[in-house]
Amino acid sequence: GCATAAALAEQGWRCTLVERHDAPAQEASGNPAGLFHGIVNPQDGAHARFNRAAALAAQRAVQQAIADGHVLGSTQGLLRLETSGKSAARMQAELRALHLPPDYVQALDATQASRCAGLPLAHPAWFYPGGGWVQPAALARALLQRAGSAVEWHGARQVQALRRQADGWQLHGVAGQVIAQAATVVLANAGDALRLLDAAHWPVQSVRGQISLAAAASVQLPRVPLAGTGYLLPEIDGLAVFGASAQPGDDDAAVREADHAFNQIGRASCRERVSSPV
Repeated sequence: GCATAAALAEQGWRCTLVERHDAPAQEASGNPAGLFHGIVNPQDGAHARFNRAAALAAQRAVQQAIADGHVLGSTQGLLRLETSGKSAARMQAELRALHLPPDYVQALDATQASRCAGLPLAHPAWFYPGGGWVQPAALARALLQRAGSAVEWHGARQVQALRRQADGWQLHGVAGQVIAQAATVVLANAGDALRLLDAAHWPVQSVRGQISLAAAASVQLPRVPLAGTGYLLPEIDGLAVFGASAQPGDDDAAVREADHAFNQIGRASCRERVSSPV
């Protein structure tokens, strides 16, 4: 939502941003760090190209926020481990066929990936030189600051219903009152958009995820973020950030000890893997 508001402001639009919490990025975007990187698909269809454009745009946005001093993060690269059994030679052949430049993505064998991570790794990896990590909540605030007076912030307002009118849309609160109205509405509220659109039949599924934190000294951490079936970040404010659990179709937002235990098992497995020879 904050990114959309900033993008609209750059195009000369004015908008109202409605948020059910009293501050932005209080739910999933409130995590201490998040990853961003591109994607490689041998068919390079519309979905892959869209994600490539999004990754490049994210890199520019994060770089600007870091340069402005508003957010902690890094765009110095990310490794995505290839655990499917695909060889580095096959990965490199795919990149040659797709003509993807090395400043976007590189295919590294396990030795090269280990050198990049500063840890011994057992798998080849896709290296995204412009990928990295960022503090999502700080980035959201930076985007709003960039938009300036072009955005009118309405916090602590729950949208109960979205209703079409002859001249546009109305957003109604829990008491039926009109919170805002406009000719154009952008929904940036994840799975809750299905409720407002009365579109439960759409083929969209929410996935619950939970990260875990530990003292950075308790685990060997990489120089750049590692992603794959899970992820492990470099040290962030003295913490190791890792995870994440994933339960499709689960909307429960409560923190679960079982998920922390699952993430701990994954972290222990990672420590075993990176502590052994390549």
